[in-house]
Amino acid sequence: MDPGFVLTRLLQFAGAAVLCGAPLFLLYGARGEIGAAWVRRMVRAAAVVGAAATLGWLMLQTAALGDGPGDALRPAAVWSVAADTGFGRAAGVRLLAFAAAACVPVRAVRLLAILGTVATVSFAWTGHGATDEGAAGMLHLAADILHLIAAAVWIGALVALAILAWRARRGRGAGALLGGLARFSDIGLAVVAALTLTGLVNSWFLIGPNRLGDLVATLYGRLLLAKLALFAGMLMLAAANRYRLTPSLAAAEGAPARTAAVRRLTTALTAETLLGIGVLLAVSALGTLAPPISGG
Repeated sequence: MDPGFVLTRLLQFAGAAVLCGAPLFLLYGARGEIGAAWVRRMVRAAAVVGAAATLGWLMLQTAALGDGPGDALRPAAVWSVAADTGFGRAAGVRLLAFAAAACVPVRAVRLLAILGTVATVSFAWTGHGATDEGAAGMLHLAADILHLIAAAVWIGALVALAILAWRARRGRGAGALLGGLARFSDIGLAVVAALTLTGLVNSWFLIGPNRLGDLVATLYGRLLLAKLALFAGMLMLAAANRYRLTPSLAAAEGAPARTAAVRRLTTALTAETLLGIGVLLAVSALGTLAPPISGG
């Protein structure tokens, strides 16, 4: 498990999730914030980080497939990997999506969401789901795509909500935070259901029903269990936000009560976002390992 591959995968996942989920969140949950300076900074940062990480990942792949680190610095060698391999072409599409997003005006939120979705979906062709054939392969690939989109919708919205919470903590727009939380809650159950269902499908293909008992004996299995624990933590925080903290902010009367409610929400949303990054880190590491179904 090479740290360079894990880090570049993590940064690509994070950039794509923000570019996909945050613009979508603005469309359904915080239209009044479209064009705000913080949105522009968030989108630009996600696009630049994602593009740099994609290029870095391609360079690492070139070095691994070629004659050593020197090949990573040869444009012709990097281009060969990008043009002649399936995962290279997928990375090329992702790099173009990130580059385009960095140039698109921030008010073109729908276009940004499309570019973010393209970047997110491209991971399906660089992971284990692209290796199966026939009807089973199509099912696995479809589950991968839906899983990626659902994860991006959740994590991208979380990043935007966490920023709104910190702004509200400084006295800037508690109403935008409250409205965004209410609207995100409306789709939260569908996102969790999609993640759970597609996660089960992917586990069937990557682990197999006969290898469940061996999970703790493999690094892949331990990382998967860690990912599930982080996901469970996100679910608990999401439930607290929806059923306790958000109603508490809505019912708060007076500045001290509102300040305290916003502070609690900010802490919870920040923690949930950090857990989401932990999930992406686990996924990034899992992508570098052979799944149990392969005998690894």
